[in-house]
Amino acid sequence: MTIVFFIYYVILFIKGNPYHRMRILFGEEEIRKQKLGIDSYKPDETLVVKSLLLLLFLVPFSITSIIYLCVGVQIDPYKYPTLVLLVIYIISFLWGVINGRKKVDLSSEEKILKYRKKLEKKRTLNGTFFQILWIAYFSYMAYFLIF
Repeated sequence: MTIVFFIYYVILFIKGNPYHRMRILFGEEEIRKQKLGIDSYKPDETLVVKSLLLLLFLVPFSITSIIYLCVGVQIDPYKYPTLVLLVIYIISFLWGVINGRKKVDLSSEEKILKYRKKLEKKRTLNGTFFQILWIAYFSYMAYFLIF
């Protein structure tokens, strides 16, 4: 699993966010929802299907990551790198849930343009930092598993 995760995060680091297109679609849907109003809004069915497919990947991936880190605590001779990453993973997951529930204010065209500009970013400093952190961690674990 170490090699699979390592390859995944290297590809993520090189190509940028693979869920970028989905984030744009969700953002455009949010703009449409706020323009139409909650009463006359009907969700796009293809977007619902795409989001379910995304969940079919992300839920098992997240569970596997947490299991990997929990098992990694037992394997890691120093324990601290794995424990720190486990805490970071849980905090970033909770942060994502909290921020995902915030309603975006799209009441003016200026705010909509600012929101679209934010959606267009394929990579963020925070995301790049965590990708490098994960790559370093999986390199570290591969070293201990091989030697």
